[in-house]
Amino acid sequence: MVNLKKIVERELGRTINIRTLYALVGKHDLKKYLEAEDSTDEPSVKLVYPVFEPYELIQIDGAWIRYFKIADGNGGHYSPVVITALDTGSRYILCSMIFQSESLGAAADC
Repeated sequence: MVNLKKIVERELGRTINIRTLYALVGKHDLKKYLEAEDSTDEPSVKLVYPVFEPYELIQIDGAWIRYFKIADGNGGHYSPVVITALDTGSRYILCSMIFQSESLGAAADC
C-alpha cells in the first residue's frame, strides 16, 4: 500500500492520506490488486508486423469512396475506388490512385 500511495501521489502531484487510500480500495473492490504478487518476469516483446527489408513485401489495398459520386457520362454515377501500393519494409507509398473500379485494366498499372 505504501508503494501505491507513492505512485498515486506522484501522479496527482500532492500528498494523500493513507486512510483515504484504504477507503478507496474498499469502496472500489481493489483489494485483489493489492494482494497480487508483483511479476518479476521480463515482458516478452512481440512484433505486430514482422520485419521486412525494403521492397521485400509490397501490400496493395483498395477502398471505395462512398461520400461522393462521379458522373460517368451516360447519366449515371459511380463511387470511385482508391488503390494504394505500400512497401512494407520502408513504409513508403509507391502508388495511390483513384479508379472507376478495382477491375479496371488501368488499375493494374498502379
